Amino acid sequence: MKFIVINIFFISLVTSQSNDLQLTSLISENLYEIQGSESLESAKNNCLNQAISRLSNSQPMLPPGSLSISCIMDNKKAMNVLEEMVTDNNVFIKIEVVVSTEFLFSNCVNLNNSKIN
Repeated sequence: MKFIVINIFFISLVTSQSNDLQLTSLISENLYEIQGSESLESAKNNCLNQAISRLSNSQPMLPPGSLSISCIMDNKKAMNVLEEMVTDNNVFIKIEVVVSTEFLFSNCVNLNNSKIN
């Protein structure tokens, strides 16, 4: 009888949690060196793009490169620039991309081929 009560509790707990949308934040950063006569706007865009490409290595529970960047970006709930700093020769950007945890781990992971984009 105790076993049945525990099972019913566990099933109701799983069912109640499945209705809540769980989100995962992926954090990435990049330091970009401004090239010659490159405009500041171009340097910022290049830095941001490189930070986005580093998202595939941002989940410590998964092998590096196992996250699909295009899948993450196509299904993101939000993207925030957490920090941006410009010096004479460098641009630093730190970003946060928020995605559904279930979607991230079911659709955006490829463990057979850790080099995907």
